[in-house]
This record gives sequence, C-alpha cells and structure tokens, in this order.
Amino acid sequence: MIKPKSEITDFELGYSTLVSLTASHVVTPTWRIEVNGKENLFVHAFEGRVIPLSDGENKITE
Repeated sequence: MIKPKSEITDFELGYSTLVSLTASHVVTPTWRIEVNGKENLFVHAFEGRVIPLSDGENKITE
C-alpha cells in the first residue's frame, strides 16, 4: 500500500514468474513501482493487486 504523501519516483512494466515448472514457467505482466526512491512494490498488471515478495525476491535483475 502506498501511504499518503508518498512520491512515486519510478515505474516500469516487466514480468514476474507466476508458476515455475520443471520444463517451463508461466509469467505475468507486472508493474514495478518505486516509492520515495527506496521501496519497490510489484503490482499484478491485470488484477491490480500487490504481489507479496520475500526479501530475496525483491531484488531487480536485468
């Protein structure tokens, strides 16, 4: 949840793994929203819900 008076400092559309299988995986469109220059929220682009991630999953790789 973005708190009142917070500033969205960056955002981009990407993909996150929805289901990972042995031979393949299913991805879903996901917004990465940076809040106040430090916190990243990942939002399911179709459903609009925040995707909860553990600390290790909250790292961005390119």
